[in-house]
Amino acid sequence: MYWILGASPAGRRGRQQLAEAQVYRHKRARAPGFVKDGNAGKGAAHGGRYICYGWIMWDICNNSSRTSRRGTVLVYVSVAMIAFTALVSLVVDIAHLRVVKTQLQFAADSAARSAATSISSGNATSNAIAAAALVSVDGTPVVIQASDVVIGTWSGTSFTAGGASPNAVRVSVPRTAARGNAVAVWWGGIMGKSSADVTATATATGKATQIAGFIGYSGVTMMNNAFFGSYDSRTNRSPNQNSAGRKSRVGTNALINGKNNDTIQGDAVLGPNATADPSIVLTGSDLIQPSNLPIPTMPAWAPPGGAALPLVVASDTTMPGGSYWYSSMMVTANLTFSGPTTIYVNGDIYIDGSLAPASGNPSDVTIFQIGAHNFGDLGINGLNLTAGIYAPDSDFMAKNNLYYYGSGIFNSITTKNNAEFYYDIMLGSADGSPVVHTVN
Repeated sequence: MYWILGASPAGRRGRQQLAEAQVYRHKRARAPGFVKDGNAGKGAAHGGRYICYGWIMWDICNNSSRTSRRGTVLVYVSVAMIAFTALVSLVVDIAHLRVVKTQLQFAADSAARSAATSISSGNATSNAIAAAALVSVDGTPVVIQASDVVIGTWSGTSFTAGGASPNAVRVSVPRTAARGNAVAVWWGGIMGKSSADVTATATATGKATQIAGFIGYSGVTMMNNAFFGSYDSRTNRSPNQNSAGRKSRVGTNALINGKNNDTIQGDAVLGPNATADPSIVLTGSDLIQPSNLPIPTMPAWAPPGGAALPLVVASDTTMPGGSYWYSSMMVTANLTFSGPTTIYVNGDIYIDGSLAPASGNPSDVTIFQIGAHNFGDLGINGLNLTAGIYAPDSDFMAKNNLYYYGSGIFNSITTKNNAEFYYDIMLGSADGSPVVHTVN
């Protein structure tokens, strides 16, 4: 075994010297010593060549190269460790900033939604500040200022501050150096920037709704086997007593009266002088209001052309969606509407069959019964309604086997035998508070 040290001459002379080295290797491989070739006197700089061979000189020659390599590896490892540490710090900073951004966005969403429920009351700003304070970001409760809350108008695609009828609120939640609460970073400190600004913004709309649920202003009377429950039409179009939720609301300014096996799976909403029969199974609470239950705003009676005809349906019929004006309605079959429909009636409404949208969604059929009239069946077993009905001056009567999906506002509600009411929570809050959506 041997090692060649020094500069190797190029060309033919170099190849010759390499061949000589091979000869020494085979002939004197184990002879200890140090042999120079024929150019030894010239030295390495003049093309001289040294050959180490034998066990002792191999170690001497190899140790010099090994020490050099160790030093080089140490330099590389040191540089790699610095780069790796910097990379890890950068990743940690980015991850930390993402977490803070998510927390800030949650705070902004919560504040905007809370504010959107109280635009009309004038408490939007204070509600937004209070809601934001309930959220902690990076371990610190959120603090926003009144200037971070902007009340304005959402057009459906964009937000504009102010407006004659504001319907939206935009809330910003900043963590910035200007506020003195910028987010601390580690890698940034090496680059001369020890913090970063992060801000989240949310916009929410608050759309006023009519009071919903099932209301009989002058009274609600249940004779036998009446059931009130709730459901979500987005996930369940055919609720029953087993699948019904507990968000139904039955309201009156007088008396909710029951007789046999009557259940309200939700709350009884009572005017200040109203009461509820204790024999009724109530899963929720008696919600006593400070004033009488409000009456919804009704549209004016203004049929096209100034006159309206009665509607009589004696066989299964499907009508297109749209707006309809009738002096009365008599349905003794199944009436279906293929699209969103609004019906205005200034007269009695009798249904011995069904009335429903093809979609099965109660919000797709709205009925306004204008004036003091009757709404119900004619005594034939089976009345099936899927709609939102506003008839605050009319009396609702269902004799036998009623299935009612949606909501109903009447002067009074009376049922005799086997009535099931299912309030669709997608129609809005039963107390008439705004429906809130985060839009941006």
